[in-house]
Amino acid sequence: MPLVFVFWNNKFETLNIELELLHMFMILYIYRPSGRFVTRGINLTTKERVKNCALSLFASSGYEATTMNQIADIVGIKKPSLYAHYGGKEEIFFSIFEDLIVKYKGFIEQVIDSTSGMTVEKKLLYIFENYINFFIQNPEVSTFWNRVLFFPPIEFRERIFASIFEMEIVLQGKLASIFIEGIKEGVIREEKVEDMILSFLCIREGLLLSYQITPEMDPKKIKIIWNNYWQGVKARK
Repeated sequence: MPLVFVFWNNKFETLNIELELLHMFMILYIYRPSGRFVTRGINLTTKERVKNCALSLFASSGYEATTMNQIADIVGIKKPSLYAHYGGKEEIFFSIFEDLIVKYKGFIEQVIDSTSGMTVEKKLLYIFENYINFFIQNPEVSTFWNRVLFFPPIEFRERIFASIFEMEIVLQGKLASIFIEGIKEGVIREEKVEDMILSFLCIREGLLLSYQITPEMDPKKIKIIWNNYWQGVKARK
């Protein structure tokens, strides 16, 4: 998940840091309202099939190495036919990118909204756990974002990160509000909110990487790792 670090000082302010420092954390995924991930399907339009096939190629080979000929071959149409649907590779890429941004935002907002009425600990665990579980169920889209965010096309880099930052500052603000709620209630120890968020995100991304490297790892590890994190941030009685 892309991160924007924020300070709490009666308002949220974007922390100015080099884009390279964000790459290690940036992961997005596509989410379907039914609760299932989807990148394939039957009865798709040609335009939708182009996007799905291009997503696979961008994920496996990267933007620069993917050609319009390859996309056309996988879709099963002639290269000139692609231009009836898209103006070129750049348009296909950003159609996928923008779709993922919208679906990611909808997914994470749905997860956060579902925590209404929970305790602070359960809210944070719910977000932590759902993020990891949904991420590992959609490896292709995750690979796409890993490629794009670790090795963004040079000519699109600023555009890519500007779009992410614009969205993420709002989402990170919602996460920060949960930590602030916990501090006010006395269940989370008093500490800088941005440090709490950074710790939360670093542990989450580290655990995701562990599952990526060792897919057979016991799913129960999520709650075990969470409990260790919570023991560190909860208020001392």
